[in-house]
Amino acid sequence: MPMLIHHAGREALMHPMRTRFIYRTYDPYAVEARFRAEESDETVWTFARELLRDGLERSAGQGDVSLRPDTAASGEKRLFIRLTSPEGTALLSAADIDVRLFVEATGTLVEYGAEHTHLAPALNALETAIGELTRPGTRE
Repeated sequence: MPMLIHHAGREALMHPMRTRFIYRTYDPYAVEARFRAEESDETVWTFARELLRDGLERSAGQGDVSLRPDTAASGEKRLFIRLTSPEGTALLSAADIDVRLFVEATGTLVEYGAEHTHLAPALNALETAIGELTRPGTRE
């Protein structure tokens, strides 16, 4: 997904950033974002899929990840994502339509509100395995 990184204090000064958003049905509540600016190492952030969806409509999030919709100077609707870590803060933006299409695609894979149904089989298998390991007399 094409994104821009905005330099601190100067939203007009920006550079393109290679970004990949990943959604996995086995982790249905989360979205992984992989950012890579020029020759730097890839940076990975994981945050709630619902946060990404909410950020398209209104300011959302607090702490490490916050999002807000806004209109760029060009008139294009964009989603601004602020990432904060002990190393610093980054302000990025993506075209609203690109993020919206990604969010809609995740909803076709796992319907919003039905995430728990994708976790149930894995949790049941884990519970069975733990039960087998803790059952007296089943191991020599």
